[in-house]
Amino acid sequence: MGYTHYWYIADEISQDSWDKFLGDFRLILPNFESTLDIQGDQKLEHDKDVIFLNGIGELAHESFLLERVTDITGFTQRDEDNGLIFKFCKTAQKPYDIAVCSALIIAKKHFGESIRISSDGENHDWQEAKTLCENTLGYGEYLNMDYSPPVGEFTE
Repeated sequence: MGYTHYWYIADEISQDSWDKFLGDFRLILPNFESTLDIQGDQKLEHDKDVIFLNGIGELAHESFLLERVTDITGFTQRDEDNGLIFKFCKTAQKPYDIAVCSALIIAKKHFGESIRISSDGENHDWQEAKTLCENTLGYGEYLNMDYSPPVGEFTE
């Protein structure tokens, strides 16, 4: 599948948790001004219900979409143990990957057990995002992350 980040998320995140997440995401956002598309068809969006981002031009790959209320129309895979919805974003480790990792770190901080994150990357692949979150937000360096991809049809 290529270098990918995966997450299982609850159908709905409380507005309070989302607002805290969004506030922290907006604090870290200036670090990505030269990395994220802000004018094209994949332009950055961040509001009371959604975070949508991608890189610029050839430095873009798959769009990252995180929703407060997850769209469950069409194909939806759920974790049988906890009912969380499976999502993923393939970044191919392009420069916008640090924005995706940062958003997932911030989500883990504010959504707690309502999100489970894993990745094809290892700790060193996440280090820049963890350090950025730690230096900007005061957390990130020691969040418990699972760097093993989920088992099943979505892994190579």
